[in-house]
Parts: sequence; C-alpha cells; structure tokens
Amino acid sequence: MSARLNAAQRREVRRSLLVSAANHFATHGVARANINTISVDAGYARGTVYNYFESKDALFAAVLNQGVEQVVTDYREAVKGRDLGAREHLLTLIEADVALVQAHDAFMRSTLAEIFSPRPETQAAIDAAMRPFVTVLMEIFARGQAAGDVRSDLTAPQLALFTMGQLTAVYAMQFRAPAGSRDWGAVPELLVTLVVDGAGHR
Repeated sequence: MSARLNAAQRREVRRSLLVSAANHFATHGVARANINTISVDAGYARGTVYNYFESKDALFAAVLNQGVEQVVTDYREAVKGRDLGAREHLLTLIEADVALVQAHDAFMRSTLAEIFSPRPETQAAIDAAMRPFVTVLMEIFARGQAAGDVRSDLTAPQLALFTMGQLTAVYAMQFRAPAGSRDWGAVPELLVTLVVDGAGHR
C-alpha cells in the first residue's frame, strides 16, 4: 500500500500534472491528448490524473484557469492604487492577457481551436475557466458606466461578452498571420479601440 501524501505533496503532484497536461494539450489538443500519457510524463502512474481531476475536460479547464488567474493577478497588481478610467483598466487587462498568450503560444493556439470546437464538454470547461477574466471585464464596464465613461444602454455582461468576442477574433487573426508578421504589441491598443468605440458613452 502506498503512503498517503500530505497536502504539500498533493499540491506538487497537481502542479506537475498541470505542466504535463499543458504540454500535451498544446501538442495534441484536448480530444487527442491521452490522460495516461499525461500522468506518466509527469512522473506518476497511469490514471493518476483521475485522483485530482474528474475528467480530461476538467483537467483542461484547470490548466486554462491557472493562466486566467495569473492574468487577473497581474492586472490587479498593475492597477493597484492608481486612479484610472475604464479605457486604461481595459488596456491594462488586455496587456496582461497578451503577455500570457505570447508566453504560452502553443497552448493558447490550441485553446483558440477548442473555443470553436463543437464539443459541449469543452465549451463548458472553457466557460468555467474564463469566468474570473469575464468577471473583471464586467467590473470594469460597471465602474465605467457609473463614471459616465461607458454607454449604459447595454449591460456590463453584454459589454463583457462583446469584448470577449472581439478578443477571440483578434487573437485568431494573429495566429493565422505568418509568424514574422504578427504584431502582438499592437493588439491591446487595437482591441481597446474596437471595444471603447463601441462601448463609449451615448
């Protein structure tokens, strides 16, 4: 009988599984990634994933959510104590997101492909993983509406949904462009201009 792991050991196993899973999802996508191979490549027995995640989609959601939480943390650190308007908040959030996408190009490319997947399980996993990011978007728009910077004929959730759609489209264009012609540095300003021009006060 194997020894029971303590909390620190379980956290390390989970971390290792997430790293291995990110690599496999980046290479193979969610549908083709193999749970047992993810476990073995992380240094553990076949099936270990199921001791920590109920399904492959739940594992994918955890990997994606880890990145989303990092973006939110980076954004909150960047705006802490600063008196910014809705546009500046949105620009700071998108800059944090673009930095993550650039740092994890292959995984984010795979994630973008999964966004257009017809599998409802994958869609549910992505929606759950992205919730903290969407929540921040809604907070930004709600504050902007209160300050008179953002149109009020649409709700904050509607504006957040619009922003997510624009973000997905811009990322898709970047990934489709030849590697040498991608201009990630222009993405935050482009995205914010598209959104603010449509969300500006009426």
